[in-house]
Amino acid sequence: MHDDIDQLNETFAAHEHLAPNAADVLARANVLARSYRRRRRAAQATGASVLSAGIVAGSVAIPGLKWHQGSTSGVSTAAGSAGSLSSGSSFGSATPIPSKSPTYSQDQALTEYFADGYDYNNAAALASLWHETDTNAVKVKAGLLLLQGNKLPVSPNNPPESAAQKTQNEDIDAFFAAGYTYDDALSLGSLWNETDVLQIKTEAGQKLLAGETLPIQPSPVSSVSAGVPGGAPASAPASAPADNPAADGALTAYFAAGYTYDDAVSLGKLWNETDTYQIKIEAGQKLLAGQTLPIAP
Repeated sequence: MHDDIDQLNETFAAHEHLAPNAADVLARANVLARSYRRRRRAAQATGASVLSAGIVAGSVAIPGLKWHQGSTSGVSTAAGSAGSLSSGSSFGSATPIPSKSPTYSQDQALTEYFADGYDYNNAAALASLWHETDTNAVKVKAGLLLLQGNKLPVSPNNPPESAAQKTQNEDIDAFFAAGYTYDDALSLGSLWNETDVLQIKTEAGQKLLAGETLPIQPSPVSSVSAGVPGGAPASAPASAPADNPAADGALTAYFAAGYTYDDAVSLGKLWNETDTYQIKIEAGQKLLAGQTLPIAP
């Protein structure tokens, strides 16, 4: 019935002397186990060192990375850094390093402030809005904002000339620079059947700039023909050119003294003004009043 089992038992019994000693096997197993444990601890220590070194290296190599409040560990930040440096990585891209903002000097800020048409009254209004008392510091702050492309909460009192205003001013400058006066504009209006004195001066200046000759010669300059009886300073418009005999007289005196558009720009820098038309009128008024301008023609 159990021939197969009996045969197996006989076979095991015949080879029993070949089996190793159990005590020897256990001792060998303990030695191998201790060896494996030492290797595992060494590998763990080495791996931790490499990982920490990678984290330190990542923080040094990429200073632009910022710690995000939602991060859970420093390892994820280092992984993101590695992902941004190696192509084909599955890690997310790191935050790009922002470019350095340009720096401006105090003089540049003030120049921009006045060039955009702002003045002392604007600075006083800004100081009230910003709760500051130093108007010079306010102008510097406002100029920096303008240089950075920001808008101020107040409008400039002396906005820069538009292209059309500048062209018209150049035409009128040419008219007066040639020695013509307000009375000459009236005479030209009679010849051209025009009544808008400002337009007459503009057209006359255009012709002079084009090299044409006007049908009349310039009249001699006098305080009466200049529209300022007795040489007393007259009021002048504060914005674009207008039909104003008194202002024309100041312009005539300005150009008759040998001053030019570039001189008006230089005076504007000294007076912190940008409206060259108004500057020329103010300068002409001073000349008619017997005053001396701070620059020579």
